[in-house]
Amino acid sequence: MEQSVLQYEFADAFFAELARHASSVVISPGSRSTPLVLSAVGYPSASPRMKPIVVLDERSAGFVALGLAKVSRQPVALICTSGTATANYLPAVVEAFHSRLPLVVITADRPASYHDWGSPQTIFQNGIYARHVRWATEIAVPSHNPKGAGRLTALRATDNACGPPGGPVHINWPLEKPLEPPNELQPSEEGAASGRFASLGSDQQLQNSRDVISQKFLPPACPKGLIVVGHGNMSDSEATAVARFAEATGWPIAAEASSGIRFGSWNTNVLACSHFLFSNPSALLKPDVAIRVGGHHIDRALPRFLSSDLPQERIVVAPPGCWDDPGFLATQFIHGDIAAIFNQAAESIPEGAPDPSWMARWQEADTAAAKALDEVVGTASASNPVKLTEAKAVLILCESLGSKSQEILYTSSSLPVRHLEFFAKPNNRPLRVLSNRGANGIDGVISSACGAASQNATPTTVLLGDLALLHDIGGLLTAAHLGVSLRLVVLNNNGGAIFSQLPIAEAVDNSTFTKFFRTPHNFDLSFVGHLPGVHHIRASTPDELRNALNQSTLNMSAPNNRENSDAQESGIAEANITVIEVKTDPSEHLAEMKRCYEAVEASLLSL
Repeated sequence: MEQSVLQYEFADAFFAELARHASSVVISPGSRSTPLVLSAVGYPSASPRMKPIVVLDERSAGFVALGLAKVSRQPVALICTSGTATANYLPAVVEAFHSRLPLVVITADRPASYHDWGSPQTIFQNGIYARHVRWATEIAVPSHNPKGAGRLTALRATDNACGPPGGPVHINWPLEKPLEPPNELQPSEEGAASGRFASLGSDQQLQNSRDVISQKFLPPACPKGLIVVGHGNMSDSEATAVARFAEATGWPIAAEASSGIRFGSWNTNVLACSHFLFSNPSALLKPDVAIRVGGHHIDRALPRFLSSDLPQERIVVAPPGCWDDPGFLATQFIHGDIAAIFNQAAESIPEGAPDPSWMARWQEADTAAAKALDEVVGTASASNPVKLTEAKAVLILCESLGSKSQEILYTSSSLPVRHLEFFAKPNNRPLRVLSNRGANGIDGVISSACGAASQNATPTTVLLGDLALLHDIGGLLTAAHLGVSLRLVVLNNNGGAIFSQLPIAEAVDNSTFTKFFRTPHNFDLSFVGHLPGVHHIRASTPDELRNALNQSTLNMSAPNNRENSDAQESGIAEANITVIEVKTDPSEHLAEMKRCYEAVEASLLSL
């Protein structure tokens, strides 16, 4: 059988099986990847196997796929041609690895005979992502049963991507010419193999977890505790189970804004001001046990609080194979299904066992801190205007979000996610906060939001800094090309203002600090308004920001211009993309934060 027939039979069977697990495929155009693209969409069938999303820039494409996987909680495939296109996936692959998101990264390659002989678009791709994938392989198409081999390869790829613990997998795929489909190719039927998705937690695991819970959590052995929920985009069932356990124990929850539990109907015991409380440990009661679920918590004050003599027990609940504990504080790991473990734990707590004074004390401190912060940062009404600082901008933004079901706020790392952590109060609105907190990079946030917004045309707002915007300007082109509706709120402090909060700001002279760390760019960001489908608004006062948010909300209510990939053939869409720029002064932000800490400390001392 000719090589072209073998490689198409293998590819066709591979994508037939992959389509059983992944509903979307993000494609960047190229020549060497021709057999992969045609097999992925099921050409010449009129009904694509997977929803194809075409993104011109591979770096942006990687983050689009990441956003899709974060929202859909299903594997998402990526296809690119050979050469540096493969390297441009790396930032998104790294983020997906640390966020445990199931990306199936498929990179076309030249055959081995091309390598190291100066052939164009030929680099060493096999293993290019090193330890940032859960599994990697290079395709060698067998002459015997290529369809069976293709099907099992796809099954193994999705099995590794879904975990546990889950994450990206890399399939490097050398392809011989001719790249066009042979006439005698017979399309594969849908894969007959049966894949397993991550069923975390066997009966024995749950029994073991219940035994640990019975020993550690039940009064009077452990009457007082604290629940810490880090980043991780927690599912509704997991959030419900954690909230149920918190109510059964009467324990407070310190939930990061991007955890999936701070907003929604399960936020009963969630603290509003946990960062400021942990910054004043002498004013707090010490828990006997702390339970952490989710990824690393962004709050720097929390590890200092937990690294003291109490709590004596520090338990991490995590999926099998996950050992996240960067501070090495854990005394116990419980591996298994998150929802099942916390539901089992809640059932193990006798009714009436919690000590009501424990939660009451935390609520008293939290209420006092919240009142102190409102006095410093309160978002003034029209009759009482105040200067628009970064903290006030975040408060005003949060007031405008969550009125629609499934509304998404995608926030970049660095200062924006910290602003949200410090000032976004828990509420019952159906707001879903997403952030690329696996590796904490600032790149690709707009492209990631494009992927999130493309899932069911979900209204999506992006909170980011000026450097994150400049790092992903191509994401605006991607948004326009895909026709998604996006609203971006850009906190423009003209460079890396977060460095002003680090010791280096005082350790070197101002000139050195500004040149090598603060790095002001001095760009006028209004230039984004000249990009296709992008509208730029600059807000200088609280009322101007409210008006801009209201105006952009009306724009976002319109349906996406691209409901399927066929519409992309006409080129750039008339997209609904609004960039709201808030220019801020880093020194004013530092002064405001200082006043916040002082006000909270005074309020706690008065209790």
